[in-house]
Amino acid sequence: DRLAAPLGVRARTWTERAALPGGDIEHADFDRFHQDFERAHPWLPPALASRLARDYGTRASHLLGDAGGLTDLGERIGADLYEAELDYLMGREWAQSAEDVLWRRTKLGLRFTAAETNRLADWLARAAPASRHSA
Repeated sequence: DRLAAPLGVRARTWTERAALPGGDIEHADFDRFHQDFERAHPWLPPALASRLARDYGTRASHLLGDAGGLTDLGERIGADLYEAELDYLMGREWAQSAEDVLWRRTKLGLRFTAAETNRLADWLARAAPASRHSA
């Protein structure tokens, strides 16, 4: 707002009341949303369902797509991170590196071992050329 006048911008601010991506939860009732999400995806382990609901909100279902079981999420890279989440992060949130995925996007760096981090970096290196061509 303080920069608007010197820059000659007259647009009204709108972000104060705007929901963050995935934060458009009905009545802002996260507990209800979380219960509904787990009910819609009973095959998800409770800890993974909770993390996805917390990290992605209403976008968690987009991440899961048509998956009906853990095997539909692809390879487990480490902790509870699967290829489907990486595909989502690369395609929708522009994640490009292991550091980006583990610290800026998911905070799974707190749970990943060094070997899992290397495995993730290798996976991303293999996937990056393909994702550049599909964009």
